[in-house]
Amino acid sequence: MEKFKADNTIMNTLSTAVRVSKKKGNLDRDEYKKGINASKTETLFLLFEEALKEFKANSFIDQNFSTASTLLKGVNYTIKDIEELCPILSQSYANETTSIGIFISAAINKIIKETDTIVLDFAGIEVNYLGYCLTRGNLIIKGSVGGYTGQSMQSGSITIHGNSGDATGRSMKGGSIIVDGNAGKYTGEFMQFGSITIHGNAGDRTGYSMEDGSIIVDGNAGKYTGEFMQSGSITIHGNAGEYTGHPMEGGSIIVDGNAGKYVGIFSEGGEIKVNGEIKGISNNAKAAIFCEGKKVN
Repeated sequence: MEKFKADNTIMNTLSTAVRVSKKKGNLDRDEYKKGINASKTETLFLLFEEALKEFKANSFIDQNFSTASTLLKGVNYTIKDIEELCPILSQSYANETTSIGIFISAAINKIIKETDTIVLDFAGIEVNYLGYCLTRGNLIIKGSVGGYTGQSMQSGSITIHGNSGDATGRSMKGGSIIVDGNAGKYTGEFMQFGSITIHGNAGDRTGYSMEDGSIIVDGNAGKYTGEFMQSGSITIHGNAGEYTGHPMEGGSIIVDGNAGKYVGIFSEGGEIKVNGEIKGISNNAKAAIFCEGKKVN
């Protein structure tokens, strides 16, 4: 109850600050902060609003991340300030899930240290792009998230206590991602290194065009697992859908359960091991395919 009251107090202060700022017009950012005597959390909120205006004029994620990073230069704040900001942004800008994710990721990257842990709670809002370009530290996210979590991350760890949307770990270069629930399509797409562990199920095209690294799915995976994969490893402890290994060039896929039809279709290399049953193997598969321990092509 105390935390709820504290959040409401901050919200009331922010509402007043925003109204004052609109009357004053477009001031210099430093003058703007001095004029309203903003606290650290309030300062971050107002900088988010400033960033949001520029985000809306540009659809490129990397440029928006750079914009947020520039706005945050010279601003002093702590991990706690970011943690307090998350539910406030969720209440104020529930439809801006991508902008929130980019801004929070830029704010984290600026101050987090190797051994730091930050806990993010967006009060039920599924935010996109959390952990974008993460270089260090540990992110713990309460609840489910949107898409592109951990995109282009280089190091550190992300733990999601819920489900994850599409393209989790897209183009990640290192670090680890753990999802307690299910993950959407394209998990580990273009992954270069690092590890992704899904404790639930994963959607279609898990490991799409992955170059290296490892993906472990404790449940089932959808169709086209390992599509266009070049290297690395994918382990599915449950079943895999149709077209597993289409058209993989290298790496290994292990399915502890059963696999659907067209296993290895148009594959050029690599290895596929299915410990359960295979409904059908493509006659043009060049990958080494094993079923119940025996090579079948």
